[in-house]
Amino acid sequence: MTVSAPADFDYVDIHATVIAVEGDVALLHVTDDPAVLFRLPSHADGCWLAFVDKGRPVALRGYLETDWSTLRFGVSDGVTVPQERMHARLQQRLTVDLRPLQPRDGVDVISVNTEDISQGGFSARTGVLTGGERYDAVFFLPDGPPILATCRVVRATESEAALAWDEIDAADSRRIADYVLDQKRRQAMGSR
Repeated sequence: MTVSAPADFDYVDIHATVIAVEGDVALLHVTDDPAVLFRLPSHADGCWLAFVDKGRPVALRGYLETDWSTLRFGVSDGVTVPQERMHARLQQRLTVDLRPLQPRDGVDVISVNTEDISQGGFSARTGVLTGGERYDAVFFLPDGPPILATCRVVRATESEAALAWDEIDAADSRRIADYVLDQKRRQAMGSR
């Protein structure tokens, strides 16, 4: 993907990788020499983002904001590319303890391992959850205190379940989003 932005009264082309897309904003990681970012203002209008989607070239006009080696490109021309998901997902194995809100025979806590996690919820390989069930969830990110939330099963099969957060503290939701984006940024840089 290429981003063209005004810099030093001229345009500069920057090659980048998409880390995440949230609404009409793409979070990008520079794959070129990040020194090019020092030529950019912290906010620039009149930028272009060019890429190929399903074999067709796409060019979006918008603004660019810089933050060290990370760029945020926001669409301003009203053109959008349909998103598959509302929140960026990270393939991550975490243990989540689920306490049913409705009593289940002899079950106090169900421990599951996540397949992925996002600001909107998580998925897990398990065949013991049923669609519509609600749980109090407790889990740890590697960087802090436990996250406590209420979630519900939005999809369940014989081997997998997807759960969405129903109630989560705004600070915990932000911690999840920041963690996902930080890990995706590290992956884009080739380190963990």
